[in-house]
Amino acid sequence: MLVAAAKAMSITHRPVNLSAEIRIVAGIYHVQYVNAFDARLKGWIRRFNSVITRYLSNYPGRFRAIDRSTNS
Repeated sequence: MLVAAAKAMSITHRPVNLSAEIRIVAGIYHVQYVNAFDARLKGWIRRFNSVITRYLSNYPGRFRAIDRSTNS
């Protein structure tokens, strides 16, 4: 499902195989980075109490722009 969604959005999918103890892919994609980003995103959305489905596609881009500017 994730591979199909990534392909539909023209996004490169980099799977991390934790069962084979592969935690870093291509030297830059690290499972801990993904988990940290996910936690920051959930914390950011939590402050809205809920999201408006109509604008759901706007939230990740907006968060990413804010997150990049504060973590630089």
